[in-house]
Amino acid sequence: ALQYLARATRPDISFAVNKLARYQTAWTQMHDKQLKRVIEYVNSTADEKLEWKIMAEGDHVVIDYDLKAPRGWRVD
Repeated sequence: ALQYLARATRPDISFAVNKLARYQTAWTQMHDKQLKRVIEYVNSTADEKLEWKIMAEGDHVVIDYDLKAPRGWRVD
């Protein structure tokens, strides 16, 4: 469910979700904590909007998005 969410509607969480998916066969309590953080982040940003920016650069098209993180969250 989180993989679909990350790919289809929430690209801001795709790095964290893909990182967690690597450990499906060797899951630990640390991964539970990280999963909980991702879910809390999704819940706290449910009303936020992604701003999509599409820019043409020569032969390339660049698609960028921006989501302001809620207070207390660090976005790397």
